[in-house]
Amino acid sequence: MKIAISKSFAGGVCGLFLIAAVFYNAALAFINAHGFGINQGFVSVTEALIVMVAIAFIAFKIYAFPNIRPQLIFGAITISMILLVALINDFIYLKSIRDVLLIIVFFMIGGLSSEKSLISVFKFLCAVIFLFMVIENYMTDFYVYLFEPSSYFANTRGIEEFSIDESGLFRNALGYEGRFSFNFLSDHRLSSLFLEQVSLANFSMVLAIFTSTFWSKLSRLERFSFLATIILIVLTNSTRTGTGVCLLILSGYFIFPYLPRYSNLLYMPVILILCFVIFYDPNYDPHAADDNFSGRIGGTLYLLENFGPHYFTGGTMDMIKRTADSGYSYVILTQTLIGLLAFWLFTGFIVPQDNSDNKRFAHGTSIYIFFNLIIGAAIFSIKVSAPLWFMAGYLYYRQYAKSPDGILSSRHG
Repeated sequence: MKIAISKSFAGGVCGLFLIAAVFYNAALAFINAHGFGINQGFVSVTEALIVMVAIAFIAFKIYAFPNIRPQLIFGAITISMILLVALINDFIYLKSIRDVLLIIVFFMIGGLSSEKSLISVFKFLCAVIFLFMVIENYMTDFYVYLFEPSSYFANTRGIEEFSIDESGLFRNALGYEGRFSFNFLSDHRLSSLFLEQVSLANFSMVLAIFTSTFWSKLSRLERFSFLATIILIVLTNSTRTGTGVCLLILSGYFIFPYLPRYSNLLYMPVILILCFVIFYDPNYDPHAADDNFSGRIGGTLYLLENFGPHYFTGGTMDMIKRTADSGYSYVILTQTLIGLLAFWLFTGFIVPQDNSDNKRFAHGTSIYIFFNLIIGAAIFSIKVSAPLWFMAGYLYYRQYAKSPDGILSSRHG
């Protein structure tokens, strides 16, 4: 009885950390709209508090982890590179340390979860996200009343010129002439509790990875619900990247198990080579480029072509600020090429590919990460980083467990 309570309690706490990571921005937006003004410092402190409490919980359960060497080695390499960049360029970019910590912390939190708890928390996340998509679409004024997204992002991101709009929505969620749209149900790109469209689009891809990985563990109703949510997100969010990546991940369900183990390591080099072959323009002008898919890829290729010694020295603050639409450039300038390679190897090798489910996760995750890095660094946002690495941690530590209840069951709670 005591063991069962301990496992249930630990699984519940792990789920609460994940829910807090995904939804805390919505809670702060509600406070901003109906309580007191929220600024960027308050957002940072709230996220840091979630992470610090999670670290304390991990420390309390540290005896339960059979092997923590891989994440410690990954953390040591990447943080060492961040500190080297700081030493060379005479400043430290704290956000890059935070990016690495999120991966390690939620990887270990996921390792303490059980299969039942993991599936339950994803069901809860999807149900709430779906509910607020319906509210945002059919009761937009009420949605704006609840969260006032434009005001929240103006206060917390300092980008008032892009966020303030008479609709009350985050302006980037609104359409404009020439912007791609499926024109499905909504006249703007839905964001749900993410409040901005990019994170909801990325969540659809993370949800596709989850659905493909745990398909055999889901009931028919659960399968239908997750697939319907993915389809609804990509259509109402009008995400071309999300549509393509989700189709690859879900169709890969039938293919990935038959591919050689760790062949997912090929995605990063293949994606970069294909982008150079298809999109490279020697006359690319970053000041005249369009803000579209090809323009963003062109921007990434332009930066990668001109980094020179910055591949090994990192970049200045000014250079880093210009990498908003280039995730590869962001990682290289904050962690050097060595940091990017460490991230690539950690992503490729960390989940043992000794069964079909793990192969599906490994391939889906590599496609999602290394394709998205071409057009931005939003994959490092806690809202989507946390659920992805939560899954990875569970799958990694499942190899040490005697049952789907997770490593705590094999260590007697």
